[in-house]
Formats: sequence, structure tokens, C-alpha cells
Amino acid sequence: MEDDLLLGYKTLANSPEEIPCATSFSKVSELTILSTLDRMLTERLERKSKDVFALLKRNHNNWEETCYQLLAKNFGFKINADPFLQLAQGLPIKPC
Repeated sequence: MEDDLLLGYKTLANSPEEIPCATSFSKVSELTILSTLDRMLTERLERKSKDVFALLKRNHNNWEETCYQLLAKNFGFKINADPFLQLAQGLPIKPC
């Protein structure tokens, strides 16, 4: 069993293909694919909700400020998300 696992790993690791396991996709059941996607979606939503609630706590439960900051963060897309969030935090929607 261990030898088979090691052989499988070496085969995938040394494959010249861009996605080494692409030929194995057809062998995976639809139920496995759907349950994996469902689990990944759930984990992503949990992670994102934790981030939102952490920001909400930092903003003293001010949903309006939190929404403003998240909107600014998302305008920064992936590369500039953090600088846009910092900008929104430095320029609050309602001055204190």
C-alpha cells in the first residue's frame, strides 16, 4: 500500500502535464466532486464571515462603517485590497 502511494506521488510529481491529475478527473464520482465543492464553499463563507465580524468588532459594532470599509477593500481587488482598506480606515465615512 505504501509503495503504491509513493509510486503515485512520484508519477504526479514528475508529470510533464500542467495539471498532473487531469486524466484522473473522470474517475471521480459526481457526488465526491459536489461534496468537496460544498465543503470548500462552506469553509470560504465561514472564513469571510469571521473577517467581517472581526472588522465589525474593531468598528465598535458600526455596520455602516464596516460596510464602507469592506466596499473600499473590494474596490482594491486582490492586489490593492489591504491598502484600500487602510485608506478607508484612515478616512472614516463619518468623522469622529
